[in-house]
Amino acid sequence: MKKARGQIEVREYWVSFDIKWLCQNHPKWHKLRGIGMTRNTIDKDGQLSQENRYFIFNFKPDVTTFANSVRGHWSVESLHWLLDVVYREDHHQTLDKRAAFNLNLIRKMCLYFLKVMVFPKKDLSYRRKQRYISVHLEDYLVQLFGERG
Repeated sequence: MKKARGQIEVREYWVSFDIKWLCQNHPKWHKLRGIGMTRNTIDKDGQLSQENRYFIFNFKPDVTTFANSVRGHWSVESLHWLLDVVYREDHHQTLDKRAAFNLNLIRKMCLYFLKVMVFPKKDLSYRRKQRYISVHLEDYLVQLFGERG
């Protein structure tokens, strides 16, 4: 059970390796080793909602490994979503793979700095934090680079 953003979320995970019936119907899935299901139940102000998601995998995890894999996948997806929202990364068409890699790394570092830096107003979006720094750059150089020598 986890409480966040004014709601209570309960996550449940199941795995099954009894999948012969599934492999027989889908010959291309001969390497399939198991299926998993997650159920997220959210209680927001007394309103209950439930979401079931299903996964297939080609290894035999225990329930804890499966749960960590699902959570890890969504944290990666969240990062990609954030990079797209803040920096419109999906719209960039850098053809040079090394340049694209370097730009992605720089954007991730910038997100990290925006996350850990202290701002006078709480709950600013990443875009507003960027704008705030661009207007008050002198005030944030110390946070970025440390004390002046």
